[in-house]
Amino acid sequence: MFAIAMNISDVPTTISNIISFDIKRQCDQCVSLEQAERIAAEQRQRAQQRYRIQRQNFRAQANDLQLLLIRRLQKIVINNMQDLLQINDIIERNNTMQAIEF
Repeated sequence: MFAIAMNISDVPTTISNIISFDIKRQCDQCVSLEQAERIAAEQRQRAQQRYRIQRQNFRAQANDLQLLLIRRLQKIVINNMQDLLQINDIIERNNTMQAIEF
C-alpha cells in the first residue's frame, strides 16, 4: 500500500482551488457576471420570439384550414341525418380538444 502524502488539512484548500479554477475558467468565457446575465436574457428573448412566431403561424394555418372546411361544407347539401350527426360529432371533438389545449 502506498501512503498518501497529504494532510487532511490540505483537502479543503485543494477543493477550494478546484472550485476557484472552475469559476475563473467560466469567467474567462464571459467577461463578467453581468455580461453573462445579459447574454442569457437575450437568448431567452430570442427563444420567446421564435415561439411566438411559430404559434402565430400555427394559428394562421389552423384558421385557413377552418375557413376552407367551412366553404366546402357550405357547398355540400346533406341529405342524410347520419352524416349531419357525424359532422356534428367531429366539430364537438375538435372543440373539446381546443378547450383542453387552452
